[in-house]
Amino acid sequence: MQIKAAIFGISALGLLSLTNPNKTGYINYAYSQMCDDMGGIEKTACKAFVFSQGKHVKELVDLNTDTKNFIFCSLYTTEFVGFKFQTVALLGNFYTFKK
Repeated sequence: MQIKAAIFGISALGLLSLTNPNKTGYINYAYSQMCDDMGGIEKTACKAFVFSQGKHVKELVDLNTDTKNFIFCSLYTTEFVGFKFQTVALLGNFYTFKK
């Protein structure tokens, strides 16, 4: 029974490490989510700006993001234009918490 538990644990850790998204994945995620909290015309204007300045916006996100990689998951902290976001990357997904 202990062998099965050990095999399961090692397999689970392997799965977590293989599905841990990298920083490029995070930057693309942050870029796609940038205007989601806005409404109405503000959201439309934000999306148009982000789309037209995509490369520069991604560079700004990259420059303003601190990454902590724990092999099985990663923590990204982005401080951008007075906002601070923390995102946990786990199992190929991103979970964002605003501060």
